[in-house]
Amino acid sequence: MVAWLNEQLLRLNNNSEELVTGGRYSLALSEQVAQLQREHKLKPDGILGEKTIMLINSLLEAPPTLSGGAG
Repeated sequence: MVAWLNEQLLRLNNNSEELVTGGRYSLALSEQVAQLQREHKLKPDGILGEKTIMLINSLLEAPPTLSGGAG
């Protein structure tokens, strides 16, 4: 999920700088998620929950879904 998130954030930020996370949900990645949440009026907790995933998908024109174990 971290690789997917990193890729989506790159797409949303017009391929700015990729975060080197070593496959972990790093503080820098969490801060980017919180910034995205803040910009779109979600609770800026830095957690990749269902609403944040749906937001990312909608911004990138992917169909939103609640299926799966993401929380």
